[in-house]
Amino acid sequence: MRRLVRREWLLAVGGLCAAAMVSGDGRADTVPGADNYGIGPSEVEFGSLAPVVTESGFITLSLDASGSNGGAYQFRGGAPGTIRVQKPAGATVRRAFLAAASTGFSGRRLNNGDVTLDGIAVVWGISTPSSISSWNHWSEVTGIAKPKIDASPAGIVSFNVGEVNTTGIDGEILAVIFDDPAQTTSNTVILLFGAQNISGDTFNIALGSPINKSDPNLAIDLSLGISFGFQDGANTGQHSIVNVNGERLTSLAGGQDDGQPANGALMTVGGIGDTNDNPAPFDTSSGPRKDDELYNLLPFLHTGDTAITVFSQNPSNDDNILFAALNLHSAAAIVGEGIVLGPSPAPDGDVGTTFTVTATVQDANGHPVSGRAVTFLVTAGPDSGDGATAITDASGHASFTYTGAAAGVDEVLATFVDSQNHTQTSNTVIRRWILRNSPPTAVCQSVTRAVDAVCLAAVQPAEVGNGSFDPDGDPISLALNPAGPFSLGNTSVILTATDSSSLSASCAAVVTAIDQTPPAVSCPLATSAECTGDGAALVTVGNATATDNCGNPAVLGPAGSASYALGTTPISFTASDGSGNTASCTTSVTVVDTTPPA
Repeated sequence: MRRLVRREWLLAVGGLCAAAMVSGDGRADTVPGADNYGIGPSEVEFGSLAPVVTESGFITLSLDASGSNGGAYQFRGGAPGTIRVQKPAGATVRRAFLAAASTGFSGRRLNNGDVTLDGIAVVWGISTPSSISSWNHWSEVTGIAKPKIDASPAGIVSFNVGEVNTTGIDGEILAVIFDDPAQTTSNTVILLFGAQNISGDTFNIALGSPINKSDPNLAIDLSLGISFGFQDGANTGQHSIVNVNGERLTSLAGGQDDGQPANGALMTVGGIGDTNDNPAPFDTSSGPRKDDELYNLLPFLHTGDTAITVFSQNPSNDDNILFAALNLHSAAAIVGEGIVLGPSPAPDGDVGTTFTVTATVQDANGHPVSGRAVTFLVTAGPDSGDGATAITDASGHASFTYTGAAAGVDEVLATFVDSQNHTQTSNTVIRRWILRNSPPTAVCQSVTRAVDAVCLAAVQPAEVGNGSFDPDGDPISLALNPAGPFSLGNTSVILTATDSSSLSASCAAVVTAIDQTPPAVSCPLATSAECTGDGAALVTVGNATATDNCGNPAVLGPAGSASYALGTTPISFTASDGSGNTASCTTSVTVVDTTPPA
């Protein structure tokens, strides 16, 4: 048998309720769940419940109990001798565990195979005596439960429970932790097993991050598993109290919610079919359904809280608390000596920014542990392998900061070596790195362009936006306003760059349209004239003609009548446009003497 070390955790649950039995010699007890023969509390190896399983991630928890001597259940659904699992859609089993208790004051220790699931023998990994002369047992049953549950549709999945000498076994508790793709926040499940402390148990719960009660996903539920507890509306002596942070949560925990009102069938756990609506804190009227052992701890917490203390006690010392579960949504925690990592939940971050995780290390009494080495490691994701070691400060805190290198989801863990020289591992912090779509960067340059044959300049957006880019590497499109073509002179334009996600950026530039084309000029034809005397002739010369792509050019030249000397005289015409472009042509006037002397 594996011996368990007594420890305190930051969640306190102690004794709860009791019930009666049929004695080994056949005597029938008068009140189920009670110490009818005055046997009294017995020594226990394990003075209170201790954490045996801690899991974190996108997970959910299913809990159910079964207490049966073969008759019909008094309160729960399902057939006698069955135990149920609530399977979420698309979920798969991560781990499954079974707890069992022999009947109170029977002195019975269960053997391997005394309990079966669907006919498969359960082998106990932990066995410990309780304070009511019975034994509590624990087994990981993932290998039995997972194949059937994973192959089943969403909803209730039932297992047949077999018991050797059923009246000597009060019942079983089945806890199944699922990987649940429907979860959007990192959750934490802590399962505790052992035997109640007669004087009451105090549990110290350290949280990975300060409570934020505005978080719509936040939930912190406590489930208790109790055997040999009987309540019938008249028996007010069998009940237990639970306090949270010094305030009363319940005064009537216990009962046979998941069993029958008889020894060998007295079992309850806060799970399937129960609600976390807390009972009236000081109500002591009996009845197993007034307190279903599923509690909501949030009413006892305040924003900013980083720790929870829970205390429970069974005044009648005749019940058996063997199990507790702490189910945290959008939060992380530890119970007793251990390490918890925050922030939990972690916010998403942009690639290229830094992220800091902080570990909190506490001892079994909930006190911070200073001077202890904590090793951090990114175990999965784009930054897998990043890590560091840091030393806890006076508050028990140590931190690790790293930079997200790429888009994806990182899983970060922290470990330390505890007072028993065992390596303890924290919850997993999940950090989602996002490569956000950034808008393009528009880079403008002014452009000067010569006009064409119709005095307009065409400019492409890429010429103005030369150098524009998208920081994410997305393709971009460029557009100008106005789009052109552009008339002579300066035109202010806006360049807009747009990426594939329709994010855009703009900048301003100037498009300058210039005229570099000279006019086209045509001179009149060469002219000949007969000398009329004095070695000259009066000749009339026509004007040159000119055209231009940007309007009517001016023409300068010797058009009109003038006296030209005998011989050939070249003459020129020049056309000028509004941009100063010029063109010239040349013709001639020839004066000849063909008249003989008189």
